[in-house]
Amino acid sequence: MPADLYKARPHAALNRNLDHNWQQALLKTSSERRIAVDIELGGWEEQLILTMTCEDGISVTHTLDGMFDVATNPEKALNNLKDGVAKLGQTLYYARNIDVKLADALFVPNSLLNQFRRETADMLDAARLAQYTRGSRKAETVPAPVYPDTHLSFLANVYNHKARAFYHRHGVQLIDAAYEAHEEKGRCPGDDHQTLSALRL
Repeated sequence: MPADLYKARPHAALNRNLDHNWQQALLKTSSERRIAVDIELGGWEEQLILTMTCEDGISVTHTLDGMFDVATNPEKALNNLKDGVAKLGQTLYYARNIDVKLADALFVPNSLLNQFRRETADMLDAARLAQYTRGSRKAETVPAPVYPDTHLSFLANVYNHKARAFYHRHGVQLIDAAYEAHEEKGRCPGDDHQTLSALRL
């Protein structure tokens, strides 16, 4: 035990130099926002059909033509297909549900499956963007709400004409210039605090 620990008193806060759980927590992404996608893969030996539907209900369907043989190992081929369409790591999406609707498990080269998935995800990006509607700004209240004070001192820090116009629009009649405007002579923002401190002494 380090000698300094013998000086520690009850209830003293101790900081550890190495905390594996803490280090692992720091490595995790804490604010990642991803969109759930339901994936359906169907088709037959001459064509694959991939459908992606995001959590907002927007759906796209993409096809891949080719000659896809029935796999000699159906279980392995089915797992490869599921894994292949679910790899959405570099996109905004994550696979929530995967449904493979093929009469037979087909062998599809990974390169083709990866390109097929990427193109479908790009189509979903475009479809979501096309349906995006920018929110409208709430109309300003008429008449404008009234500010509770009719006089603002330099402490309100009204420095430019736009700020001054804003307060006038909301009922303020007298507005002192901000301290930065150097129109208050012999007075500093901390004067009131310093005076109060002096009185307490």
